[in-house]
Amino acid sequence: MRYYKFNIFFFCGFVCILLCISCKHNTQQSNALLFRVDSENKTAISININADISNIIDFTNLIDSFQYTPLEVSDECLIGAINKIIYHNNTYYILDREKAKALFCFDSNGHFERKIGNIGQGPGEFVQPTDFILTSSHIIILDQFAHKLLFFNLNGEFSHTINLKYKVHGITSLANDSLFLAKPGDNRNSDVADYELLVMDVNGEVRLKGIYNPYQLKYSISGYNSQIMNGKTIYAKPMSCYIYEITESEMKERYYLNITNNSLPKNYEELCEGNYENFIKNYKENYNYFSGQFIETDKFILFTVKNTKNLPVIIIYDKDSQEMKSGIMGANSSSPKFNEIKSIVFSIGNYLTVDGNHIIGAVDSYYISGKGEDNPLLFWFSLKN
Repeated sequence: MRYYKFNIFFFCGFVCILLCISCKHNTQQSNALLFRVDSENKTAISININADISNIIDFTNLIDSFQYTPLEVSDECLIGAINKIIYHNNTYYILDREKAKALFCFDSNGHFERKIGNIGQGPGEFVQPTDFILTSSHIIILDQFAHKLLFFNLNGEFSHTINLKYKVHGITSLANDSLFLAKPGDNRNSDVADYELLVMDVNGEVRLKGIYNPYQLKYSISGYNSQIMNGKTIYAKPMSCYIYEITESEMKERYYLNITNNSLPKNYEELCEGNYENFIKNYKENYNYFSGQFIETDKFILFTVKNTKNLPVIIIYDKDSQEMKSGIMGANSSSPKFNEIKSIVFSIGNYLTVDGNHIIGAVDSYYISGKGEDNPLLFWFSLKN
């Protein structure tokens, strides 16, 4: 009889535990609502790639002005590569996630101010500073491999850590800085497994999920592009025909890139069965498609389309006049500033941020004579009207 009572108590307790887990799981799922998608009022940009393959866009005649900002060089601020840059309140926040594995701060003149965080397992330390964002009160660093967010105040002092329930490989600011946009990783067997985007709060809880796609190809973080412009978050994905504007409550189709000839099938990921190797084998050099490289200023949109020769065709779209230039990038060798402009052309895929009508990028200093061969150079330029 005692044995029977023990089993009854054990069974009841076990059922209660299962119910608690189930309720907790359901609560988590109910919090992750779907994005509302606004497909009205998007701008369609029609692109004919065949007519542009032989055309050369001479950047010598397109760049209105440009300037360089050399970055200070010392043992504590040597940068191997720039993976992300944010320019805010006259400060450059520069992430080198693979070589130096650090987030650096430089003032507007390129003078080194501080390094934020360190490699390690303790408080304020990371395995790799994969990505970062700024809020009104914090610098937030994503450590993809330790599945955590590290919070620092704006002076670079460590505050606290949040452990993430889901794998994330990229984060982007939203206008509401108590939320951020996350690019999820491999979250199989979870309620966000087949979604391309998540909106998370600063406690790591998922509030919204969007773009359902069980066949999505997996890219590195550098394969996705997002930027903040006039308080709006713009998101672009390689091979997609849409560029989105994202808020904390909805996704808006901002641009539709209508490649009118030999365009990639819209269901290419399903046809590839979610395998990137299938894309390379069957589609990469057989279709024209958006490369994912994209930057928008107050006046222009600049992006690239890969043609069937795997060459990047650059598109410059004037938002006011709706006129478009397209072709292969080049520079006039007779220009007195040929080397400088050529360096910008070679760095066309590394535009990292925008400030009004100015585009801010980075170039290795050895491309520019007299600038040394140490830290990269930052450059600013705008396009002519």
